[in-house]
Amino acid sequence: MFLATTGLTEFWDTQEELLCLGPWCLRHDRRQEWEGLAYQLMPNPWDDRARFTEATGYLDTYGERLLSQLTDYLNAVHGASHGTRYWRILIGTWLIHYLHAAYDRYVHLTEAFSRYPSLRTTVLDPRAFQVPTDTLASVTSLMGDLRNLQLFSEQLAHMGYAFPQKMWERAHAAAPQAPALSQWRRAIREIRRRGAQTAEHTAAWIQRKRSHVALCEMSCARSSLWALAWQNRLRVIPREITWDRPLPIQHPVMDARRNGLATLGAVTAFERVAVQSLPQHLPTLYLEGYDRAREAIVHAMRRKSRVIVSATGWHHQEPFKLLAAEASAQGSRLVAVQHGGGYGLFRYSPLEQHERRAADTFLSWGWANGDAGDQLVNAPSPQLSERFMTRQARQIPHAASDALLFVSTAHLRYLLRFHSCPVGLHTPAYLQWQVQFLAAIPDRLRRVVRFRPYPEEFGYTVREHLTNHLGPLQWDDASRPLTLALQDARLVVVDHSGTTFLEVLRCGVPTVLFWDPRLSEVREEAEPYVEALRTAGILYDSPEAAAGHVTEVYEAPHVWWSSPSVQEARQRFIERYALGRHDWRAWWTPVLDRELMKVDRLVGVRA
Repeated sequence: MFLATTGLTEFWDTQEELLCLGPWCLRHDRRQEWEGLAYQLMPNPWDDRARFTEATGYLDTYGERLLSQLTDYLNAVHGASHGTRYWRILIGTWLIHYLHAAYDRYVHLTEAFSRYPSLRTTVLDPRAFQVPTDTLASVTSLMGDLRNLQLFSEQLAHMGYAFPQKMWERAHAAAPQAPALSQWRRAIREIRRRGAQTAEHTAAWIQRKRSHVALCEMSCARSSLWALAWQNRLRVIPREITWDRPLPIQHPVMDARRNGLATLGAVTAFERVAVQSLPQHLPTLYLEGYDRAREAIVHAMRRKSRVIVSATGWHHQEPFKLLAAEASAQGSRLVAVQHGGGYGLFRYSPLEQHERRAADTFLSWGWANGDAGDQLVNAPSPQLSERFMTRQARQIPHAASDALLFVSTAHLRYLLRFHSCPVGLHTPAYLQWQVQFLAAIPDRLRRVVRFRPYPEEFGYTVREHLTNHLGPLQWDDASRPLTLALQDARLVVVDHSGTTFLEVLRCGVPTVLFWDPRLSEVREEAEPYVEALRTAGILYDSPEAAAGHVTEVYEAPHVWWSSPSVQEARQRFIERYALGRHDWRAWWTPVLDRELMKVDRLVGVRA
């Protein structure tokens, strides 16, 4: 039997029966390449939820241990003495995704060979191995076949297997290019950028002798941030963190510094395999490119901020991460701001955990209990406050529209990280639930469904899949803002527990939710709030139950939606997990003032 590890059929031997390591091998957009072949599909090891839970705990423990080792190693090769927190900020997100992906792939391989010890396969020639440049490049590549073929090939070699090797021959697909801007639009954009930069520099110069707060990568309108700045007399300043000069692309150098990563200590068989693969996976920015990157960002710190606040800078924004790490080492306070769903709600949320460990204070959307002291603080979400409270304020009528808006998401083919949300292996079941819901509603309702697909399908051909099962559907333009799609919807259906359902509930449009509670697990303190949504008829645990309720209330959704019990459950939930206020800036002012007072007191103590 031949083992197919990825969706790259060039590496399959189709002359014998295939064992597909996971559903990611069977790409829907390349169905013609595998339909008609004899194959078996390996079971999903993470259907065992106890095993899934055990994996989340183990990966967190091992991740902390490996981070400590990498701190010592990177300090040694760079001649530095940074603390663990410094390197956590820089490489934490990369490390989470690398370890989670590596563990998932390792478990699949060991399961396959324990069932079929005589499996054959073809691996990628090591001459085709690539090293990512930074965290974004690493995480993005782990979504695709080629990087995963490299990871499987490395692991098999480190596990002691020797299989035929093959070079990668298919031409690399060109990266999607953004539409070219006209010359005058480019000029206007550059003028705006320079104007914003000048304003930031001027404000920072005015406040050069006073402690101030820098707002970076905040995921909301810059005009709103400047309004907050003026309201606080420029003690709060929006800042765009970029390299002060273009950084040359750093190529990996397989010398003693990089190859030495493979010698880090390991306890288990998986850890030995993961460590031995590190030289091919640690991004060049943190090794070959580190000195130049640090030099480039130090110049931006000449106007040091005593408090640095960010919503989205903690993962893929390398200039921000380096600045935050350096500033923290020099005594600045770091404040992380919740920017999406799942925080405080998911039973397992490694990115939330990473941000809370990296920052001094974390601003949540309502779920701070006080049991974490002043490290966890409630603050209204700027984006929820400004984008998803408008309809509630204007009282736009819904009944005139007949549109039944179905808002979907997309899940990757490969597991990217272990969290309380369907991971890549669960995507076929997720898509099947969509079919089951749409098949369960009457034809008259299916004709008014406006299906809003996720912009990226990740090889799953969602439109074709649904059309083949259900016939023609109306498709919403996913490129237009969700707020516009909500304005003319009679009723909204959301089938996933991400950011979208918080936005829709915050907006106030009649909403029905459904997802698999076995996969979208919530933490214990969230259970009463989620259960209240079920009791109110807002949340369902199956597509058929949700379809039944939609059919029942569609003709007059507001009769149900405006009932006291439904609104009480909704209001209680959004105040806890989707906090928004029209006057959010007034809420933020004392929060930021307290952060400045903390750092000023610390400076006074040191003086």
